[in-house]
Amino acid sequence: MRKNPFLTTVAIWLGLMAVFVLLHFFYLLGHFTGANRVLVTDPLLLLLLWGLNHYLLKFKINFNLQLKFRQICQINSLPLILAFFFIIAIISQQTYTAAHFIDSLWLALAAALFEEFFFRGILLNNFLAKSANTYRNYLMAVFLSSFLFGLTHLVNLAAQSWSATLLQMANAFVLGIMLAALYLRTGKLGWPIFYHFILDFTGILLNGIVTKTPTAQSLRGSLVILLLYLLTGIFLLRKKLFSSWQR
Repeated sequence: MRKNPFLTTVAIWLGLMAVFVLLHFFYLLGHFTGANRVLVTDPLLLLLLWGLNHYLLKFKINFNLQLKFRQICQINSLPLILAFFFIIAIISQQTYTAAHFIDSLWLALAAALFEEFFFRGILLNNFLAKSANTYRNYLMAVFLSSFLFGLTHLVNLAAQSWSATLLQMANAFVLGIMLAALYLRTGKLGWPIFYHFILDFTGILLNGIVTKTPTAQSLRGSLVILLLYLLTGIFLLRKKLFSSWQR
């Protein structure tokens, strides 16, 4: 008899959130503040998740990027185009220092590795492992893992405004749908990690780690990006390609 995929997936998420809160309690006691928390927290949680998967869950997670050129064009076209524009934005801005560039690089890499391993590698796979292999359950796994991905960003409310946090949560939820679709269609976690890294690196380098309160103009731009993520995710998750998906 299969265990309830909702309960087990949410239970894993709650367990990790409890560890996250505990870590930040110790940070407060030690007066450890700033972006350096990410460089400590994310690797620690990633190591914990690796152990959980290696000794208990045993999901086979493929990290490489190797795909046939035709598959890259079919699956990753829009994400790669968006990544290209993000990279152009980095090159065109010359206001950052070498130190800030390196700090942004490490922060983005730590976040991308941990978040993709957890939300797509562990939570998405856990739901699928506990449910029947149907199109409906694949969609439910995508939306649940993406919802939890968005909800997790509520912790950033301590450092930024409600409007900025809610926009960040909505962005994470819709982005999570696209990243989950990339993972399901390629069977390789390396692709969502790569795109997640480019996105975070650009954002941290140009705007900092704290999300700014959105203006009317920035909100319109954000909504356009959200729509592109959502449409890309829906396109990649269309039912007629279900038989070609890989776990």
